[in-house]
Amino acid sequence: PQEISNTLWAVATMRQKLRTPQLQQLVDALVSNVQQAAPQAISNTLWAVATMRQQLNPMQLLRMEQALASKSEEAAPQGLANAVWACAKQRYLPQQLLLAPPFNSKLAAGQPQGLANTAWALAQLGHRDEQIMSLVAEQAQHWDISGTSNDSGVACHVQGLCIICWSVAVLDLQQHVGVVLRLAASLSRYWPGLSLVTEHLCQLHQVHTWLQDFQLGGNHGLQGVLTEQRLHECQETRMAQLKEQQSESVTRFQKSVYAAVQQLPMQWSEQPAMEQLSRGRDGQEDGALLIDITAKTAEGVLLAIEADGRDHYRQHGNALTGP
Repeated sequence: PQEISNTLWAVATMRQKLRTPQLQQLVDALVSNVQQAAPQAISNTLWAVATMRQQLNPMQLLRMEQALASKSEEAAPQGLANAVWACAKQRYLPQQLLLAPPFNSKLAAGQPQGLANTAWALAQLGHRDEQIMSLVAEQAQHWDISGTSNDSGVACHVQGLCIICWSVAVLDLQQHVGVVLRLAASLSRYWPGLSLVTEHLCQLHQVHTWLQDFQLGGNHGLQGVLTEQRLHECQETRMAQLKEQQSESVTRFQKSVYAAVQQLPMQWSEQPAMEQLSRGRDGQEDGALLIDITAKTAEGVLLAIEADGRDHYRQHGNALTGP
């Protein structure tokens, strides 16, 4: 198992891919001896496949998850976090691993990157594990960025704070609003010397709209926490991202749902339309979401319809990947 894991890790590290039959043959060989595999070999294999953007089947994922959960006491904290992240990339909820008795203590003893990866995974899977998220929120408040000696280290910490704030918002954990505001204030102190990537700017804008839409933390969003210049940068980046998504072709499934909506015996004050930007409480486009189908009835009722295709569901259980 170790040699197989090393091979997959090397291919992923070089940003290469394997042909699907090769990958499946290697993974099947590892899975057949997974009880003899070290925890790092299992987590590295999961990480490698996710990094290569290739897919495992639910039974392979289940076997590796079970083995890693049984060996979690021996596993490194970052290895466990990487495994959870990799499972989320596969749309697979590693419930047994998350419930393993050592998981939370290992997570608390790990690096900030592990906390951020775990929070991202839970948000991506729509899994509201309040115990784990409370641990993540508590630990993140004690990160000491000032002790980081290089720009890349500071950037990693700041990106981690963005991810955790976004994960709280996506999972709608309103009890952690105070934590989100404190973390956002913390990252704003280190932002002037950094250039955040598109993903993290968009995440901060989604946090801002979540706070505003649910009238949380004073109903000002991140105003007063981030500068107006930074808020504008986040908004512009998010709107550009959504505009790009609007230009992408929609699936046949979504088109069929749209056609069915058009056939409903209803009177519309705004006709059904596809790929529309969400609106805030003021009725203006807010950049929080891109909605598959929207409409407004003659009675003034706003409709938002999500066409849930295959990628909206988890493997092994078919639960929606959303809270």
